[in-house]
Amino acid sequence: MTTLGSKVWDMLHLIRHGGPALCNIAITNSCNATCDFCNFANGKVGRKDLRWIDAEQLDGALDILHGRGIRYVSFFGGEPLLHPRLPDMIAMSVAKGMGPAVITNGWLLSSRLDQLAASGLRTVYVSIDAPW
Repeated sequence: MTTLGSKVWDMLHLIRHGGPALCNIAITNSCNATCDFCNFANGKVGRKDLRWIDAEQLDGALDILHGRGIRYVSFFGGEPLLHPRLPDMIAMSVAKGMGPAVITNGWLLSSRLDQLAASGLRTVYVSIDAPW
């Protein structure tokens, strides 16, 4: 069966059995944008309150999620491209057979795209809400 075909069958199986197939993971609350509507906007989160998910802890969480039927993860935040270990997190999810995606404001995308693609990233969602 083709890769696409096997992914479709995986999704159908999960839908039939009521399990979620996707998990959204906020890897940081830091952001470089100043969107009025967002609690993570640059300047709204104090320095002492900035959070970055630990890549090693994420690795264990991905094992648990995969064991429960999750086949896709999306990394968001804040701005996930600010996290220095994002490529490692993407590679971890790919190694576990999960399809990673990133939700970003896109400002840092051109400087990190090659690195992210090399880690296995194939899906990027770019928000158009951030003010330029």
